[in-house]
Amino acid sequence: MNRDKHPRWMPLACVALALLWISTTVAASDRPYEDRWDVASSREAGIWQNLLVNYRSADRDKAWPEVKAALNRIVAEHAETRWADDAALCLACGAASRQDNLAEAIQMLKKVIDGYRESQTVVSYWDPSRGCVFDEVWVSWGTWTTPMDDDGTIDMLESEMLAYFHHLEEYPILTSDVARYIMASMLQAEGDTVAAIAELRALLDQSSDLAALVAADRRAASSPTGFMIGHTFPQETDPIWRPQYSALLSLTQLLPGQGEASEAARLALYWADTVSPDGWFWRINEIAARKLAKAGRYNASANQYALAVEGLDRWVTERAERKELLYQNGFLAKDEDFVSWEHSILVESGWQGKVDRLQASLEEAESRRP
Repeated sequence: MNRDKHPRWMPLACVALALLWISTTVAASDRPYEDRWDVASSREAGIWQNLLVNYRSADRDKAWPEVKAALNRIVAEHAETRWADDAALCLACGAASRQDNLAEAIQMLKKVIDGYRESQTVVSYWDPSRGCVFDEVWVSWGTWTTPMDDDGTIDMLESEMLAYFHHLEEYPILTSDVARYIMASMLQAEGDTVAAIAELRALLDQSSDLAALVAADRRAASSPTGFMIGHTFPQETDPIWRPQYSALLSLTQLLPGQGEASEAARLALYWADTVSPDGWFWRINEIAARKLAKAGRYNASANQYALAVEGLDRWVTERAERKELLYQNGFLAKDEDFVSWEHSILVESGWQGKVDRLQASLEEAESRRP
C-alpha cells in the first residue's frame, strides 16, 4: 500500500496540523533507526498488507475467500512475525461473521489466548457484521511502506504517531486480552451470559495492573509528542482505549441482569476512580455516573457527573488552544463572523448539545442527593 505523507482523506484539522510542521525536522524517537515503528512497518509491509485485503469491502461475504487466503498466508508463511497473532484473531472473527460458526470461532480464540499470551495486537474488537476491527490509528497512520523521513523530514504529527506506537510497544494491548474480550462478546451473542461474564472477569484478573497502565498512558499523553495518546484518531476525544475498559463496561451492562446490580455499580466506580479520578477521561465518568444512578447511589453519581462536566470543559479548552496555535502560525483562517475557537467547537461542530445534556444530568443528579 502506497501512502502519501499526509493522506487527502484526513480531517481538515489534522491536515492543518500536518502543514504547520511540514519541513520541520524534529526528534522522532530515541530508538535505533531499525527499531523505529515506521522503519519496521516498511520492512514488513509485504506481511501486514495481507491483513488489510478487502478490509473496507462493501460486500464482506463475497470478499471472504480472498481475505481468508491472505490471512492464512500470514499464519502459514510468517508464523514467527508479530502479525501472525493478528491474522489468527481475524480468522476467528471471520469464522463467526462470515461462516456463521460461533462455536468454531470460540475454539479458535482459545488457541489464540494460549499461543500468544505476550503478543501485542492491532485488533481492537469484533463487530458481528464486519469481523475483526483494527485500531483506527494503525489503519490510518501506522501502515507505512517507506520510512517517514524518506523525504528528509519527520514533522510533528508524524512524531506524535511514532510516540503512540512506541508507547504501545512498551505498554501493549495484549492479544490474549483482546481475544478474551472477543470471546466474551461471542459467548454473549450465543446467549451464554454466565460464560461471557466469566471470561470478562478472567480478563481483568489475568491482565496487567490497570492503575499502572493508566499512569503510563497519562505520563505519555502529557509529553511534547503525546497528543495522539491522549486524543486518539479519528475523533480525538478519548485517550487510548484498553480492553480492560471494554471488559468493565460490558460487566456493568451484564451483571444487573444476573442479580448483581450492586457489583456492577462497584465496578463502575472502581473504573472511574482508577482511570479518571479528575475527569481526564470524562466519558468514563459519565458512564459510571449513569450506572451509579441506576443503582440508587445518587451521591456517587452526582460526583461522577461533576467530574465529567469538568473534564469535557477542559477538553473544549484544549481543542480551542490547539486551533489557536494553528491560527497563529497561519494555517487556519477566521471567518468574518468569527467569535472564538470555543464557539467554533461548541456551536459549529455541535458540541454545545453534549455540554448542555451533561450539565442537565449533573443538575438532576444533584437534586437527587439524599
